[in-house]
Amino acid sequence: MQPEHLRTLLAIRATGSLSAAARAVNLSHSAVSLQMKRLEQTLSRDVLVKGKRPARLTPFGQTLAARASEVMAGFDALSRLAVPNSETGEVTIGFVPTTL
Repeated sequence: MQPEHLRTLLAIRATGSLSAAARAVNLSHSAVSLQMKRLEQTLSRDVLVKGKRPARLTPFGQTLAARASEVMAGFDALSRLAVPNSETGEVTIGFVPTTL
């Protein structure tokens, strides 16, 4: 089980659809679907109700997502310890083509 799979599962629970979850975690719809397939194979249990739209978690998926939420909060806290006093975020750098 990989942290990325758990993040994607949490995004599906939060957004209610694979497409919206894909946007939330910056992946394609097919990558999200593949991650959930791999998660289900790893656990040998269904996480999503098959054939339902919008995406719904099975009872096991709901329990897994609740625990995953706790685990990912701890994982994120550990990640922040690795880089003390650092600023995190995203930087976008642009240029004007005529200045090149």
